[in-house]
Parts: sequence; structure tokens; C-alpha cells
Amino acid sequence: LPVNITCWAHLLYIVNEHGGSAKQFNSIVKFITKWTEKYPKIFRDGMSTVYSRRSLINTLEKAFQTKCLKPKDVDVVLPSNGRKVTVPVLDFAALSRFQLSKDYILDNISPNIDRDTFRPIISVEEHENNPKAVIGEKDTGWMYREAIKSHCPDVPDPTLVRPYPLCLHTDYSHADTNGFLKGCPVQCFPAMLTNKAQSDSKCWMLMSLIPSLSTGKGRKKNKKNGLLNSRDYHAVLSAALSSLKSYMDAGGFYWIDPMGRTVLLKPYVLINLG
Repeated sequence: LPVNITCWAHLLYIVNEHGGSAKQFNSIVKFITKWTEKYPKIFRDGMSTVYSRRSLINTLEKAFQTKCLKPKDVDVVLPSNGRKVTVPVLDFAALSRFQLSKDYILDNISPNIDRDTFRPIISVEEHENNPKAVIGEKDTGWMYREAIKSHCPDVPDPTLVRPYPLCLHTDYSHADTNGFLKGCPVQCFPAMLTNKAQSDSKCWMLMSLIPSLSTGKGRKKNKKNGLLNSRDYHAVLSAALSSLKSYMDAGGFYWIDPMGRTVLLKPYVLINLG
């Protein structure tokens, strides 16, 4: 990046770190610009371009190709009452490529998994003949192997076509101090990670955020029966998982691995943790 872009990005980081607003950032930029126009050497070096917060972010997005990480709003009409709610959905492939580019993801792949194929190192025969083997073991057991057969059958080169099993989980979090309104993040992480890494939030990927489906405020919110609640929840959950489903239907997405190989990853939900 040009040194001036790096400088503005540093300032943006400082403002964000201290809870500053876009207006505050732009005010600082105008302040710096005003002084350097009169005293070009006051900061030792002049500036060729003045950036607003938005234009700086646009420049950084283009430089680092991160615009695809922005969520897209998906409108959902609730079956119970016809009310429209908005579900922000992130592009699953872009998010996964971003996560897999981080060393802490690839460094925490289970020792039972081959890093070049994302398949179990232990053979089926060795696993079946081992009296201590666990059928339901997440990364070596029967379910993991059967899922690979279903979603990623035998291919000529397993390094270029790999399974991408996911552990999916949701968790309500209170959105207000009274605990009435709730947001529900829909998250996932690669199933081939170690158990320790699974508990590390750095390995989690936020796929979407299900908004509050309650109507009204506080204790006066309208009540719906269980069936209507279930229909509403599944309607927004379908939208939340729409990006993942689109790539599953398309047969996967491509990723450049650390060795520079173009790999087709085939995503699927191995475990739903609820």
C-alpha cells in the first residue's frame, strides 16, 4: 500500500479502537489537512490525497479484496403474520477463504486428519480393527467417513477435491438489559479442528445473525403458539443458511491452499450443535 493509505489506515484503527465515529475521523482528517496546507512540514511529510473514512475504507477494500466479506441483507416474510424481517447473510465461500488463510486454523487441524486432503489418516481397516476406536469420533469415526462418501466420493486426486465438514451452532444472546429482545448468531467451524480449537472463538465463523422475531415491546409483545414460532424461526434460518446452501448446491467452491494448489472444497454440515 502507498504510505499515505497506510497512514490513514493507522489513524482509522486508532479512532475505532477508542470508539470514535466516522464524523470524528473526518474531523481529524480535516484538521491534519488544514495544518499541513499552511505548514507542509509540520508532520515531516506532505499528503497528496485527502481521504474520508468511506473513501479510505473503499480503497482498503480494493487493496485487500475484502468487500466480499460484507453481509448482504435478505428480507424474509414471517409465515405467522406477514411481517418482514431482515437477515444479514455473509458470503460463505469468501468467509471460509478468509478463515483458511489464517495460520491458527490450519495449525489446529486434528493430528488424525491429513492436512493435504482433509481426510482421516487412519485407514478404515485400522479403525475397524482397533478395539478402542470410537464409532462416533468426530474426525475418525463412522459418521465422518460416511459423510465423505456421500458428499465427496472417490476422486483421482484427493488433494484437489476435499471435503469441508462443518460443525454448525447457534446461541441466543440478549440484545437489551431486560433480556426480552434477542439476537441469534449462526456460526460454524471446520469439523477437522482439534477439540481445543473448537472452543476458541477465533476459529468460529459468523454466517448470519437471526434478528428478534418478537413483536411489540417488553412484556406486551404478542404471543404466538409453538407451531407459528417454529415456522417463523425456520423461515429466517433458511435465509441465514442460504449462502452455504447455494455453494453446496453448486458442488463447492475453490480455494488456494498454502502450497498454491487450486482446491475444490465441498462444504456440508457434519454436526449441528444447536
